[in-house]
Amino acid sequence: MEWRHLNRLSHLEFHSLPKLNSLPAGLQHVTTLKMLTISHCENLKTLPRWIRKLISLESLIIGDCHNLKSLPNEMRDLTSLQCLGIFSCPELRKRCEKETGQDWNKIAHITTDDSHPKKMMEMIVIFVLVEYIIADFSSSRNVIPALGFIFSFL
Repeated sequence: MEWRHLNRLSHLEFHSLPKLNSLPAGLQHVTTLKMLTISHCENLKTLPRWIRKLISLESLIIGDCHNLKSLPNEMRDLTSLQCLGIFSCPELRKRCEKETGQDWNKIAHITTDDSHPKKMMEMIVIFVLVEYIIADFSSSRNVIPALGFIFSFL
């Protein structure tokens, strides 16, 4: 696939890809990407060093990727990154703990981490929506009332 031709792509999700052990190398050419979500990719062990080339990336959400245990040093180069959400990845979460985690110095520049309530709520809404809609299309009708409740707090 010619990723470099996806010059308008702003949101991308990798969800429930058990054989995914690395992000596609061509993704580094999608410099317009603003939001990247990676969830339920149990064989993903590392994020690539070329992640620094995603110069427009503002939000990165990682969930249920239990073998992803650390972040690359190149996270420091993501100067547009405003939000980092880590859900159900206990080891990675611990490494990213504010000021004490081993990976904290790689992400300390992020202006809004997941402790910011409004941004965190937006990220949770996106994560929950994707979980319900992709995992069980028939249950998506149950999400709409819950979203009305969540959005009333935003």
